[in-house]
Amino acid sequence: MSRRWLLVFPVLFALALVTLPLYGEALFEDEPVSSEPAPVLPPNPCPLGRPDAEVRHPNAYTDRAAPYSGSGVHPVLFVNAGDGVGDVGRPYDTWSLRVPVEWDAEGEPESAVQLIVCEYAVSAGEVATTCTYGGAHEVDFLRTSYAYRVFEARTSRPVAEFTLESGDVCPSSVDADNGGRPDYRMLQSPREEDLVNALRPLVET
Repeated sequence: MSRRWLLVFPVLFALALVTLPLYGEALFEDEPVSSEPAPVLPPNPCPLGRPDAEVRHPNAYTDRAAPYSGSGVHPVLFVNAGDGVGDVGRPYDTWSLRVPVEWDAEGEPESAVQLIVCEYAVSAGEVATTCTYGGAHEVDFLRTSYAYRVFEARTSRPVAEFTLESGDVCPSSVDADNGGRPDYRMLQSPREEDLVNALRPLVET
C-alpha cells in the first residue's frame, strides 16, 4: 500500500462514519402522519328526526353489512329515529320485545345486518288508554301515528316504506320519570302484530 493511500484512507473512513447514519435516516424515514382526524361516519342510514329528511350515506354499515339477498331470515337492526312528538316521550318497549328473536340483529357486528328499520313517531292525538304502574302512578298513552323506512344496510338502498297506528295495550313497564307532574303522558306504541306483519314479507323471503 502506497504512502499516499495510507494518508487518504483515514479521511475516507471518517467521512463514511459521518454520512452513513444520515443516509440510513433518509432511507428509513417514516411517512409523514396526517394531523387531520378521520371523518366520523353516521351510525346508520336513517334520516335524522323525520322520515323525509336526507338519507345518511355513507355510514357505519356501508360496504360492511351483509347484502340483502337470498332466502330465509334477513337480520334486522331497528332504529328509533324519532324519540317523540313535542315533549311527549316513548315507553320502554324495545325492538327485541316486539319482534321474533331470530330477526333481531341488535348487538351483532355490522357484517351480520342486512336490513335497517327506521321508526318515527309523526303525530299524537287523544288518549288511547290509561295505565297504572306501581299501584298508584297513572300514565295516559296518546294515540300515535308512526312512519317506517326500511333500508338495505350495505348500500342504504330504500327497500320499503309504511305507516302504522298505535294500539291500546298497556306497556309492561315505562322508563321515564314524570318529575312529580300529575298529568303524565306518553306515546302509545304500534301493535306488535301489526309491526311484525308489515315487516314479515321483507324479513322472511
